[in-house]
Amino acid sequence: MNQKVTTAHGAREKIGELPSVVAHTRARFFFLWQHMVYSKTQHEFDAALQLLRSTFAATQPALVEYLEEERLPHKEEWAGCYTRLYRNYGCLTTSPNECTNCAVKSRSLSLR
Repeated sequence: MNQKVTTAHGAREKIGELPSVVAHTRARFFFLWQHMVYSKTQHEFDAALQLLRSTFAATQPALVEYLEEERLPHKEEWAGCYTRLYRNYGCLTTSPNECTNCAVKSRSLSLR
């Protein structure tokens, strides 16, 4: 089976180009948010943010205010135009170790 692996680059390719006008729907709000998260350049990020503000500020002021106060001050940590410059060695996990811990715990309980 030929499955496509979705990475940040692959996700960016799936959402396409930023339109000039978007509808006032929840799906379009998240569509603009995706453009902000997966932006390649700061110009793309700013364009998506400006479109989000102009489209949803009047109809969804609480969402726009939340983004302005809680998420945008930390955009260097999650926006693609900033994070693509960081080295990423992947995620490390302790999942294989959890199986061992379970086996050791069950063995020690059975010996009591």
